[in-house]
Amino acid sequence: MIDVSEIVRDPDFTVSCVLIRQQAKPIGNGRDEITKIRKPIQAVLQPLTDAQLVNIVYADGSPVTCGLTYYGVERVSLADDGFINDQIEFNGVLYDVMSIANYNPNGAYYQATLARSKQV
Repeated sequence: MIDVSEIVRDPDFTVSCVLIRQQAKPIGNGRDEITKIRKPIQAVLQPLTDAQLVNIVYADGSPVTCGLTYYGVERVSLADDGFINDQIEFNGVLYDVMSIANYNPNGAYYQATLARSKQV
């Protein structure tokens, strides 16, 4: 595996994007109020290959046709303790975090698979 711990901090390789962290708070009658926290970040984003796209699907079972690989120092999260999967906004397009690999102990960065969001 290639060590990208220096590249994720190098402005020559990173791009600007927005991390969107979402928290759901129950308000009654089975409804939730969703609070979004937007944070500008720098990350390395690469298109997913065809081989990677074959292995991921949306929650409804439909195939993912567009996605990115995220490498960055900012932690991204899946649903946990009242939070909804994080999203990354890049060039006006919203991407959902689908999976995470934590390389923080060995290289101080995170890798995530992002799929183009179905949200409008």
